[in-house]
Amino acid sequence: MISVPIYNESDDVLGWIIKIKAKLISKGYKSVLTDSNRPMAANARTAWDALADKTVGTIMLCLFSEVAVQFEDKVTPQSLIDALRSHYMPDQ
Repeated sequence: MISVPIYNESDDVLGWIIKIKAKLISKGYKSVLTDSNRPMAANARTAWDALADKTVGTIMLCLFSEVAVQFEDKVTPQSLIDALRSHYMPDQ
């Protein structure tokens, strides 16, 4: 199992993102890491949304509470990861 440290704002965010994505892929969450994979059909979309919610929860558990509270409005894994990247790496 891949070990992901709790992100605390001072670590390398890009390295942390790579580790969290690897962990999520190993858990079978790869299909929800990209918003463009969200199905158009309502019944498939419901299942995708449920898995995305679990994925967002897993990511949030790997953030210190002071960090997590800043990003709790992000509802998909991609929007959460993108927000973390842009906040902690604004020049990229």
